[in-house]
Amino acid sequence: MEWTESRAADLLCGDEATFDQFVHDVWPEAFRISQLILGNRQDAQEVVQDALMILYKNRSRVRDPAKLKSWFYQVLTRCATRSRRHGIRRRTEPLPRSDIGSGQVDEAQTIDTRLTIMEALDRLSINERLTLILSYYCDQTDEKAAAIAGWHLGTYKWRKARALRNMEKILHGLMITHLTAQKEGAVHAR
Repeated sequence: MEWTESRAADLLCGDEATFDQFVHDVWPEAFRISQLILGNRQDAQEVVQDALMILYKNRSRVRDPAKLKSWFYQVLTRCATRSRRHGIRRRTEPLPRSDIGSGQVDEAQTIDTRLTIMEALDRLSINERLTLILSYYCDQTDEKAAAIAGWHLGTYKWRKARALRNMEKILHGLMITHLTAQKEGAVHAR
């Protein structure tokens, strides 16, 4: 559902039903963003709940209803980065894997690719990870992403460029590791 300025204004004035609808609308994306940053479902759920609670308690501080979602995502990313930096971090959970049958090779390759990308993301610094998530998962412009992260545009662009360089190096290393492991597995299978 589209969040118009009038609906956002209703939420900011304390309309409970509008707040409930906002939670329903933003939860899936907010949870996924938090999970990408934190690498753990339980931590991600807690962070989304914390960000929603902050929104609820401080909704009177949002001056421009048109910027409600942007304000919320800024709070969410700050909660997630703070949690990752300062909290007791739970172990990153791998994506579930299914047994691979003959017709599931493409699905298995897709899962392997996703696991490799998640492993590479997990090796980036929190700021590098955040820039890639905002730019490529959330599909934000650099200007909007910088505002959500609370950084100047130049800082955001510099961190994004560094994140892309580091991601490329990490992925290259992981691909070599995976290929070497596959070759060794094929040799041992003979």
